[in-house]
Amino acid sequence: MPRGLRVITLLANGGLVVWLTREPWGAYWRSREHHADEYAAKLGQAGKLARFLDTNALDNDLPVPYIWLTDVSHPPVEHRIDRLEHEQNPF
Repeated sequence: MPRGLRVITLLANGGLVVWLTREPWGAYWRSREHHADEYAAKLGQAGKLARFLDTNALDNDLPVPYIWLTDVSHPPVEHRIDRLEHEQNPF
């Protein structure tokens, strides 16, 4: 597709707004994941959640450099597990 047509399509379908707001939304959703982990820890489920993440989510998790500049919506699983396991009260 020619570049000019691609730009017009991006503007017409609202893709420009999505592109411009992807980093702030990624940061927002990552903070929500941390709040969910905090809630699980308050309920006494930190160890169970860490084991679940280790068993089910770690296989497909790849580290993302400079995550604060991306639209990735989930924090790295390894960091979440560390926060849940290595501290008695991680939050």
